[in-house]
Amino acid sequence: VKEVVPALAGRLQDGEPGVQKAAIASLSWIGPAAAPAVPALLALLRDERKPCFEQVLSCLGDIGPEAAEAVPRLREILADPRHVRARGIVAGTLGAIGPAAVDAVPDLCALLEDKEWAVRKAAAWALGRIGPAAKGALLRLRARLSDEHEPVRREARVAIDLIEEKD
Repeated sequence: VKEVVPALAGRLQDGEPGVQKAAIASLSWIGPAAAPAVPALLALLRDERKPCFEQVLSCLGDIGPEAAEAVPRLREILADPRHVRARGIVAGTLGAIGPAAVDAVPDLCALLEDKEWAVRKAAAWALGRIGPAAKGALLRLRARLSDEHEPVRREARVAIDLIEEKD
């Protein structure tokens, strides 16, 4: 599988959106072994008008901790008001990256206050996957235990347990 990653990364530069989408889908399927393609995926994130923008975000999450070099760009995307629709996806990607996304804890804490419950849930999930390094988020996560939406409350409880390393 690793042998095809360079070829797929090269296809990301193809001007045809269908080719790019197929390459991204293949890299997602490959998962962590697709890490050598992360720089090429990040290059696609420079242009948010690309039709595959959100697909690239998800692909980085599928690569997981091996996509840690994407954390600064993911934080930029969260800070950009033009990417309101992508907030939940970015939170999920940061969570999939795990402890290496610790620099994004303040950004994820801010998402715990988002007006969309699904984004709050994704932020709580991400903080839990960052684990003990996200201890600074515990106060905000505890506040979500009284969220009006049960899925947010449930994910906040799980995140607290993961951060506090409870079984």
